[in-house]
Amino acid sequence: MADAIKIDYSSLVKGGEVIKALNKEMLDKVDSVLDANAEAIALEAKERAPKNFGNLANSISADISKPLEKRITANSNYAAFMEFGTGKYAAAEVGKLSAMWQQYAATFKGQKGGSAEEMYNNILKWVHYKRIKWESAAKFKSGKKQGQSKMLTDEQTAWFIYHYILFNGVRAHPFMVPAYEHYRPKIIEQVEAVLKNL
Repeated sequence: MADAIKIDYSSLVKGGEVIKALNKEMLDKVDSVLDANAEAIALEAKERAPKNFGNLANSISADISKPLEKRITANSNYAAFMEFGTGKYAAAEVGKLSAMWQQYAATFKGQKGGSAEEMYNNILKWVHYKRIKWESAAKFKSGKKQGQSKMLTDEQTAWFIYHYILFNGVRAHPFMVPAYEHYRPKIIEQVEAVLKNL
């Protein structure tokens, strides 16, 4: 199972050790800024996350329990695969990221998101939910209907998609990285404003 995606931005605050030495009033105000932004990042990541059954979006949360240390986590076992893609799609997506994010994405390389049976069953469930109907490209012979194509069953469609994913991978659907990068400059600006005003 792949590890969950975790973003810890306590080191984002400039002069990390200096801030810890500041008075309690400053620490509380900086911590409040971090709390609000961690929750905002988690909310935006939930909104950006791909949604079929809501499992991925529902697994995203912000842990603001520790002072000056906030974590935004997606606990779904396939969160990293949706964020960065897999196979050839991962190579294309990760190459666009900053060195920090490339290094982080590399920690998920080679990990498994569950069993093959679980993957197929999830695809089958998705095919049912989306009512996907796939017409076979191959012609079949059946009495007078010779040469006609036929509609694949849901199981056959799911099997085709399953094999396509195994050989090609899954396209990236970034949700955590864009949410974090959207708030990153705001966090720095707000923390600097707090420090200047005290």
